[in-house]
Amino acid sequence: MSGAAEPPAEFIPHRPPILCVDEIVEMAEERVVCAGLVQAGPHACAGEMWEEGLIEGLAQAAGVMHGALLRKRGLPPGLGLLVGIRGFAVRRRAR
Repeated sequence: MSGAAEPPAEFIPHRPPILCVDEIVEMAEERVVCAGLVQAGPHACAGEMWEEGLIEGLAQAAGVMHGALLRKRGLPPGLGLLVGIRGFAVRRRAR
């Protein structure tokens, strides 16, 4: 799996305004690179993304990877859910 395969909407149920993943840039067996445009709003202001927005973007990218790996194995993509985070620290706001 490499290169942009399918639109993120094939793998996650999110739609604007909560959609954080606009494009799959690259997919490999153990990683996915996604891109999304962060616009000013409730999750980002003054050029900084709030921790919740960063976590949501990471969760959506993980959902894309999960769905893509299932599809590669010949299974329906299904929907992944982030149900908890442990040991995650944000040292400063993302820009």
